[in-house]
Amino acid sequence: MGTDVISEFLRICSEQDLPVVLAGGVAAQLYGSRRVTMDVDLIPSLRGRDWKRILETLRALGFSPVGAKWIEIENVTRLIKWARPRDVISLRFRRETPPLDVDLLLIEGDRYQEYATRAVVARDDALTLRILAREDLLAMKRRAGRPQDLQDIDAMTDKDNSVDR
Repeated sequence: MGTDVISEFLRICSEQDLPVVLAGGVAAQLYGSRRVTMDVDLIPSLRGRDWKRILETLRALGFSPVGAKWIEIENVTRLIKWARPRDVISLRFRRETPPLDVDLLLIEGDRYQEYATRAVVARDDALTLRILAREDLLAMKRRAGRPQDLQDIDAMTDKDNSVDR
């Protein structure tokens, strides 16, 4: 999967003004990580209309939920209750052509507004992105503790070429 597929997806998110914050490997790349990632991680707003718009956009772009049915994830109130006792719940959506996985991260219920307030807003001619603040991303990666997260932490703390300098 090429970065052009990810860039095109992020451009559409920007055009639709979707209430999401970019997290995960793509955000880590913007803070200095060189690790290749195979998906896009987003922290979504779980407010009723926002959640509905996000799901409608994913569906219109040809994505399908992995391991769940649309009907199971449309009830945002149930999702918030389901996510509350856990640290992070990842809902994966997959599109076959062009191939791309998108993970919607439900973090301790609905923490979108908190993360969006601290997010770095990056703009260029084609798009505007809310990127998870460096400290929030580092904390998230420390909690996850997977080898790729530790690799991202090293790169993000060793480099000084971040978007929030």
